[in-house]
Amino acid sequence: MWLGVDQRRWFLTTALDSCAEALDRQRSLIEKAGFLSKQVHWHEKDLCDIDSCMKLVRKEGPYYLIFLANCLTELKQDVAVNLVRRLPEILADNGAIIIAEAQRTYIKKLIKILADTAGSWGLHIYYPCPASGCPYSWCWVWRYHKYKFPSMKVNGHPLQEEPRDELISSWLILTRQKVSIYDIFSKKRPDLLWGPISKSTGTQRCVCHGNRELPFKMDDNVSASYKRGNIVGLSSELDVKEYHEM
Repeated sequence: MWLGVDQRRWFLTTALDSCAEALDRQRSLIEKAGFLSKQVHWHEKDLCDIDSCMKLVRKEGPYYLIFLANCLTELKQDVAVNLVRRLPEILADNGAIIIAEAQRTYIKKLIKILADTAGSWGLHIYYPCPASGCPYSWCWVWRYHKYKFPSMKVNGHPLQEEPRDELISSWLILTRQKVSIYDIFSKKRPDLLWGPISKSTGTQRCVCHGNRELPFKMDDNVSASYKRGNIVGLSSELDVKEYHEM
C-alpha cells in the first residue's frame, strides 16, 4: 500500500495498490480515521511498473509524506530499490518517506541496503539510525507488534521464515533534509548521548550511538521497559537521563 499526503492541503491524496480488495480495505480504514473518500484518489496500479506509477502520482504531488506499508515485501530487490530511489522526484523539500514492513530475512537485508544507499539519492535517515556504515544489522529490526499473523505464501513460499505469534516490523524514515530525530532531542539536551536501543535481551541494554554500542545502567527512577527502537539520552557515565517511547 502506498499513501501520499499532499503538502498543500494536508490530507491523503493518493493511494496505490495492485490489489483492488486491498484498496477497499484501506478505504474503510481511512474513512474510520475521519478522512472522506472524496479526499483520496485511488489507483489500482502495479508498482513494478515504476515509470507508469511515477507519471501518475507526479500529477498530484509533490508530497509532504509518502508511506510505504507492506508493499516492498512483494517486490523483487532491484524493483524495490529502484522504486525508493525514484521517490525524491515527488517528495517535497521538507517531506518524509516512511517505510514499514513486516520482518523477513529478505526485508531486513533490503532495508539495510536502502539505508546504506539513501545518501546517493539525496535522502537522509531520520530514524532509526542516522550513522552511515552501521555494523549492527539488528538495528533495523525493532517494533514488536503482537497480533495474529495469517499463513501467507508468495510464489509458493511462506511469507514468514519461521512460525511465530508475534509479528516484528522494520521501520525506516527518510527525509530530504539532513536531520535525524536525535538532532531534535540534542537541541534540548546537548549534554546527553542520544541513540536508539539496539539490544534488549535479559538484563543487557545498549544504545547505538555513532556506530558504537554503549551498554547503559538501569535507572530505577525511569519507569520504562527499555524496548528496542525507543530512544535514550545517556550521561557521560552512561546513566539513563531521558527515555522516550517511539
